[in-house]
Amino acid sequence: MSAFPFVKALLKTEESIGNLHMKHNVDFFKTRTFKEQLEHLDPEYPFTADDFNTTPESRKALLSFLQNEFKKGTIGRLAKGLYYKPTIAFVTGNKLPPSSFAIYEFLKKRDRGYLTGASVHNSLSLNTQICGGFIYASNRKPKDFKLKNTRFIRIKAFVPDEEIVDNNLFLLQILDSLYRIETISDCHPDDAVYVLKRHLKHMNEQQIIDIERLSQYYPEKVQALLGAMLGSIHSPNRQTAKQVSERLRKRLPPNRKYGFSLLSNQELRNCKKFNIYETA
Repeated sequence: MSAFPFVKALLKTEESIGNLHMKHNVDFFKTRTFKEQLEHLDPEYPFTADDFNTTPESRKALLSFLQNEFKKGTIGRLAKGLYYKPTIAFVTGNKLPPSSFAIYEFLKKRDRGYLTGASVHNSLSLNTQICGGFIYASNRKPKDFKLKNTRFIRIKAFVPDEEIVDNNLFLLQILDSLYRIETISDCHPDDAVYVLKRHLKHMNEQQIIDIERLSQYYPEKVQALLGAMLGSIHSPNRQTAKQVSERLRKRLPPNRKYGFSLLSNQELRNCKKFNIYETA
């Protein structure tokens, strides 16, 4: 009888040792898996814990792994939870973070956003200024922040997420520019109308139809301005443009007027038809 307690104790000890080895092996396997996944991440782009293939049960282990790798200097950190694999400068041997554009590309994908405002006015030929940071529209909460000395401004998008797709981005940038036509830096509103009409003139039939659909998410004054511009362009798709222009006009309240500062009828000769007038 006296031998049984000893045997039980021995078995319990062996079980504890076995569990310890099993736990060690599982932890080692997780760490090795995390390391392998880390090695395959693109060093040019930031990453978060969400970029790892893991389970809810191993999430804590992953966060601990990333924290340890950061402390060792294997990875760098741009912000809380946002990491990067540094590249090595060829001449100096310094560890370099991702480029500002690569950081924007990550934010654009994460936030379902697109470049807008001053970040695209130059590419749209509305001015010659170079934006010092990145302004992008998204349905996430607006925020003004810096990452690695680059300013990022996230503003509220007018359209829902499902409309923020590659084929619509240029059209959304045009509509956003119409919305801000009075405040585009170093560009008179009449000059902006001239440039944006030129972009509309070169749109194909499907783009004209799509920009009509997207405009419904914008304030009425943007729809009025778009309708007036489409009704005054001369292009191969002039007939479609005029049909869309007329639909936009009929959609607007007949007695409502839309004032724009410094906007004359020099480039927009059908202002009265859309109740557009120049404010003081």
